[in-house]
Amino acid sequence: MLYKGDWLAYDANIASQSGIHSGVHVHNLVRIEQDGIAVPQVVGASPCQMRASAGTAIYTYGLALVTPIYKGKPQVGKVDREFLFIKPGTFVVFDRVQTIGAGTRRVWSLNLPATPAVSGDTVSLVRGANRLDVMRLAPGGLTTQLVPWSGSISAGVRMDVADNVGDTSLFLNVLGVDGSVVQVVRSDGPGQTGAQILMTGGVAATVRFNNAGSGGSLEIRNTAGALLSSGMLPTTVQPLPLFIN
Repeated sequence: MLYKGDWLAYDANIASQSGIHSGVHVHNLVRIEQDGIAVPQVVGASPCQMRASAGTAIYTYGLALVTPIYKGKPQVGKVDREFLFIKPGTFVVFDRVQTIGAGTRRVWSLNLPATPAVSGDTVSLVRGANRLDVMRLAPGGLTTQLVPWSGSISAGVRMDVADNVGDTSLFLNVLGVDGSVVQVVRSDGPGQTGAQILMTGGVAATVRFNNAGSGGSLEIRNTAGALLSSGMLPTTVQPLPLFIN
């Protein structure tokens, strides 16, 4: 969920009458479907496992293993999400999702408070003085579908990108707030899916995620090309800084 000046991406419950919808469609995640029917997460199952987190002056990172919350559903092989926030306004989201069985597909979803503009693999939403750009780098060759909410959810649009090729999807999306991303290009490494990102002010980042296992590498340079951060993504849960007073 992203907020700057107004909601730019939110949970569809915000626009609902009850605020207690628990179906996967209302949340921003990769939805697993079999024959067009969403596989539900299970109340009371083992929770999502946070395997890594770190917060620095330059970036914040998290790795979540989501698979346990499906409680052994036979359609679900793996659901991992890695989240990188490069301050002050750039986000990288990488999802590894594996499904099992015929008729399954993986659907990357993001709920938006209004209808965005779609241009190829980029989705843009303007809310007053603020803007969100969602740039998909992987997988290629997919179509963005916009699904307006109605009924008990009175506003908003769900953005869906569905992949039914094979049994595994590696979704790589870069999100920029208020034009924070000047340019983004796919930049893979051996066994990795990645991106090179040029941000406003001249800061540049290269992030690559391991395709088979979790984690990856991150390099961030300032306008002069000097290293601000370089190395492997964190592999442990570190205390995050608290914002108080």
